[in-house]
Amino acid sequence: MNARTIFRWAVFTALASALIHVVVVAVMPWMAMKRVFAETGDRFGYNRMIHAAPVDAAARMLPRPAPDLAYSICPFDLAAGPVRIVFGETGDRASVTAYGGDTENFLTLTGADLAAGEVTLATEAQAADLGGRAVVAPGEKGVVLIRRLVRRPADWDSVERERDDIACGPA
Repeated sequence: MNARTIFRWAVFTALASALIHVVVVAVMPWMAMKRVFAETGDRFGYNRMIHAAPVDAAARMLPRPAPDLAYSICPFDLAAGPVRIVFGETGDRASVTAYGGDTENFLTLTGADLAAGEVTLATEAQAADLGGRAVVAPGEKGVVLIRRLVRRPADWDSVERERDDIACGPA
């Protein structure tokens, strides 16, 4: 091979790599959220809480779930107004995380942050109408994921009772 051929292959490889990188970075988050919306909001409805069954090989509503966590998910759509998430008594091993439609994590609550027991999500305009007492979401659609540690399989009964206090709906 001559130097010119090697140079052409190097340029081609660099351009192809850059194109693949851009496609993956731009498309993968969109595809991931599209799948989550299809499995949750499109299937069960938006602005309502969905409690996932214990994770096993057959029950996988979310990508890469952990078998020792109880998942509750609220696919939200702020087009009709702000959404209130009530997570109630969460215990010592819980987290509330909100993701925008592009997979951006815009809210994470753990530990003492969970003491309030609820949070309201809104667009920037809706938050202004609420006097700023809401968390501003980066877009109209997204998901709130509540994870609770289930220490032993026998604890699922108590987790199910506690889930009765978890809700998602219009503010």
